Amino acid sequence: MKVKDQPILEAIQQAVAKRRYGRKKVIAKVIKLHPQMGKSKIRRVYVQHGFSLPSKPTKRLRSRVPNPLSIPLERNKSWHIDFMSDALVSGRKIRTFNVIDAFNRQCIGIEIGFSMPSVQVTRILDQWIEIYGKPDSIRSDNGPEFISKHFTKWLHSKSITWEPIQPGHPQENGFVERFNETYRQEILDPNILRDLKHCREITQEWVREYNEERPHESLGDKTPMEYAA
Repeated sequence: MKVKDQPILEAIQQAVAKRRYGRKKVIAKVIKLHPQMGKSKIRRVYVQHGFSLPSKPTKRLRSRVPNPLSIPLERNKSWHIDFMSDALVSGRKIRTFNVIDAFNRQCIGIEIGFSMPSVQVTRILDQWIEIYGKPDSIRSDNGPEFISKHFTKWLHSKSITWEPIQPGHPQENGFVERFNETYRQEILDPNILRDLKHCREITQEWVREYNEERPHESLGDKTPMEYAA
């Protein structure tokens, strides 16, 4: 590097600092701070030293620290949540919002609707918290409902820790993934879903049987309710 370029380089570094500035903004800032420096020289040093603005990181795909599954020792330590999709016989798409307690794999609830924005998600969670108590943490993927400002503010207001899994690593939410598979095999796939009312009715009965009557090998062949007793 030319010795005469050193002051320009230092000025660019000062302008960039920790901000995400593009070339035009950096040049303008350097000129504002150092009017004696020419625009063409600043541009040449900027390009030579690779100060091009990197691509903006995609929020949903940012790298996360691995978040392996662990089994809590009591209820309401960690709720695991996820969405599923299916369709009514009419062809209209539906979504299900599934929540389980990682301690005893109890199904806290399954909400079914045509859409499930974050405002509705938190309203449903508030209802279930009134019944079952508040979890210390919630584990989910990085879906738009869970990375929204509304959901983030709601978590903060409830003092609930969010445990996001790594993008592309559904095994980190394996308890609810296994639950989803069972629900699909036993309810969504074999039934002709006439309407929301029908879907909710057969789901409600299935959840009751799942929690109160079905033995789970992972729980020592106890039901979720027996295991938690």
